[in-house]
Amino acid sequence: MPYNYFKQVVSKRFYQININALFYCIILSASPFLTYSQESSQEQKLVDNLNKKAITFKNLNIDSLYYYSKKEEELAEKIDYKKGKIEAFINLGEYYMDKSQYAKAREAFDNGLLISRNSGLVYLEAISKSKKAAYYYFTGAYDSALNIIGYDLEIALNY
Repeated sequence: MPYNYFKQVVSKRFYQININALFYCIILSASPFLTYSQESSQEQKLVDNLNKKAITFKNLNIDSLYYYSKKEEELAEKIDYKKGKIEAFINLGEYYMDKSQYAKAREAFDNGLLISRNSGLVYLEAISKSKKAAYYYFTGAYDSALNIIGYDLEIALNY
């Protein structure tokens, strides 16, 4: 029901609004309920620090985002750290979006989404979906972006 109402209300002007802002509102409103737990090891802390560096340098030098995200992905893969792999794929997707390499961006977002679904990390699944919706938006697939937003809105309202 909320999805149908949402779809009726949305017009072409909606597409001018930053889709990420809407998703972050949805994610933040549901974030107390979307938790995950994994024991932290030294390697996992290193992966998390690489993620922080990637995000920190993202706006200063986009190539640093790629460098740290690749290192994060490699280490997370080596120690089988799901959260780290997902965050690395999200960061790599953002890098590829910024470089207008949309096929690689979609692949990265899909990889992050697949791992988050299989791992039950709902919070990271929501972030992966929001990034995929942004991908659809920037590639002109507005209906696909809207469908993801509507689906996530229903989940957030029912969660």
